[in-house]
Formats: sequence, C-alpha cells, structure tokens
Amino acid sequence: MALCFVPNMGGAMKKADSVKPEKQTYEQWKDEQVKLGLADLDAGRVLSHEEVMRRSEARLRRLEKKHAKAA
Repeated sequence: MALCFVPNMGGAMKKADSVKPEKQTYEQWKDEQVKLGLADLDAGRVLSHEEVMRRSEARLRRLEKKHAKAA
C-alpha cells in the first residue's frame, strides 16, 4: 500500500517526513519517474517487447559490423 502518495493521511505523511533527506530526494525522483512513465503509457509512447527486441538485434548487428571493420 503506497500511503505516501495520499495527502493528509496523518501517519503516512509523518512516516514520509521521517525519511533521511537523501532517501527522500530519491523517493521524490522515483515518484516523478513513475508519473512520467504513466504519462508516456497514457500517450501511447510505448513499444512492444517484439519491437524492443527487433531494435536491439538491429543495433547489435550494426555494432558487430562496425567493430569487425575496425579489427
């Protein structure tokens, strides 16, 4: 249960306040990254697993070709 996301929850907010500053900074960064990811998902800026694999394999082939020429 992610109580830290819900404002005015007394204990949850108190618990978040007790986190070390560097941890709190990380938590803020993480929360922002999750929000950005969800916005990408809502906007349709996603790739299927198959597309990611296709792009990865194509990049590996280009790198192998490049390094074969250099050797």
